[in-house]
Amino acid sequence: MENRFKIHAPHMTTDEFLYYLGITGHLNETQKIALKEFLNSCDMVKFAKYAPTIKEALTNFDCAKKLIDETKPNAIEGRIDRHSQSFGTGNIDTRV
Repeated sequence: MENRFKIHAPHMTTDEFLYYLGITGHLNETQKIALKEFLNSCDMVKFAKYAPTIKEALTNFDCAKKLIDETKPNAIEGRIDRHSQSFGTGNIDTRV
């Protein structure tokens, strides 16, 4: 999330990170809630030494993977941008 959204967060609390990410508009409300629940679970493990069950760990993994997948830059947009940039120069990029 740090690299994807250009947020330097090593010294932020979870609440600070969520607040900053929230004002950037990168996530929709459902994603914000999912990220908050995921990070709170991580905090329990890190700071309270909570040992999650296998089911909880898998649920957290699925949540993280879903957030990553939903916020990936669109590869198709990158190809469209390259085509439109080269079109104006007379050099049409036909690679897919």
